[in-house]
Amino acid sequence: MKSPTAKRLPPKNCCRILNEYAVLVKDPVQKLKFIEQSLKNYNKIPSIYKAYSSFGEIAFRKVILDEADRVSPGSRARAQELINKGTISPPHPVLLSLYKYRYIVILSVLSAFVWGLGTGVASISKVIFETTDQSKRAELSPSPQPGPTASIKEVQTSMPKGAVPDIIKRESFPEYITEPIWLVEKTGEFELYSNRLQIITTYAVDNILREYIDFSKSSDQLPGLNHTTDKIVGILYHASESDIVPFSPEENQSIKKYSELLRRYICREKLYHYFIDRFGRVFRAVREEHAAFHAGNSIWSDENSIYINLNHAFVGICFEGKDFQENKRRRSGKPSISVMKESSINENQIKSAKELTDLLRYKYKISQHNCIPHGIASVNPDKKLIGYHLDLSHSFPFHRFGLTDKYQEPLPSIVEFGFTYDQYFLKIFDGDTWPGISKSEKYIEKMAKSAQLSTAKYRKKLNRHYDELKVLQEELNEALESKATAQELM
Repeated sequence: MKSPTAKRLPPKNCCRILNEYAVLVKDPVQKLKFIEQSLKNYNKIPSIYKAYSSFGEIAFRKVILDEADRVSPGSRARAQELINKGTISPPHPVLLSLYKYRYIVILSVLSAFVWGLGTGVASISKVIFETTDQSKRAELSPSPQPGPTASIKEVQTSMPKGAVPDIIKRESFPEYITEPIWLVEKTGEFELYSNRLQIITTYAVDNILREYIDFSKSSDQLPGLNHTTDKIVGILYHASESDIVPFSPEENQSIKKYSELLRRYICREKLYHYFIDRFGRVFRAVREEHAAFHAGNSIWSDENSIYINLNHAFVGICFEGKDFQENKRRRSGKPSISVMKESSINENQIKSAKELTDLLRYKYKISQHNCIPHGIASVNPDKKLIGYHLDLSHSFPFHRFGLTDKYQEPLPSIVEFGFTYDQYFLKIFDGDTWPGISKSEKYIEKMAKSAQLSTAKYRKKLNRHYDELKVLQEELNEALESKATAQELM
């Protein structure tokens, strides 16, 4: 006799898809709950969608993604990465489009039919279309949409400067750059690329060669010092937070002087790989094959790995400018710095940085997920606090770079290692911090509950894991420094 639950199982193609998406949830307990809930939710899909198996598959993918994102925030972005890599099979593009816009298609056909019956019936059809379409439209996209009558211009003018309009879909941001970008001309002073980018190479300097430990998420074992790589996996954006003068013709000589002094300092101290001055000129500082001292103690992760040595794993790009100001007359309890209403980074710099970003992403096959501002990756390792350095920790124009808004996404420093923040951090932002922080906190609470631990104990467990990885990385750093010293003496 067959079990009654067996009759409610999805068809084989849906079970296969569920098995593919299960890789999004790492924790075994959470994975089991994810699978069980997804199976339950399958039975809630309307029978009309299941009548055609391929269409039912598309509906089930949405059910799976909704549940995965609930259990493990950020799963939608990770799922797209795995689809690009071939780990998860892609949905049929035509069926996906039909499913997304099924209400609009059906209602448009009905509206056209009813319109032919007469003006009176057409009025009723209009009412049905407006009410039904508004109630269903949120289901068509992973992010909230403007009302059906709002134009793109109206949406943009109603938003704060630098914000990403909801109407810009995640799908418009490619995970990888595939269109070729090539070197057009190279001289002793500059490099010119096919996307208009020009890099001034006159002042480039050497540093220590890249080498860092790749902490793989697929293994529970701590890697040895022989598990190292020199692969560039990301881009870290910085602001110099240096003194600046007004960007105007009257200050031209001062602007040039300040930029030149800053460039010399960056090259001397080997701080970044690239420096973009206020005129939008791109200077190579430290050569790409070498590490630069730009990240300090920072944490980031992607689908496959955790990175705690961003000096070696990431390319550092520095904008000349600042987005925080000093509070010279501080009242009691006020922080020493506060957010500037408008960043000093200008249009010329953004255009050049976009061209440089595209080149690096194409050249090193860098995922858009790993292109981040320094402020959201920087940490205090001793106190286990986020936001040690805060450059570009607000108003970074991600959409101008073809990147998703990382302020909205969970922070690896919190979800992987249990880092937190203090009251001083909150005061700097006047309580208006990144939405990704609250998402990370909810994830920590959920995982602690699954592990049957208090949130505090679960954080301590994650903190200890970070300390273990950091000890390994520091051992490698010492070995690299000794090696570099020996080479200098030869």
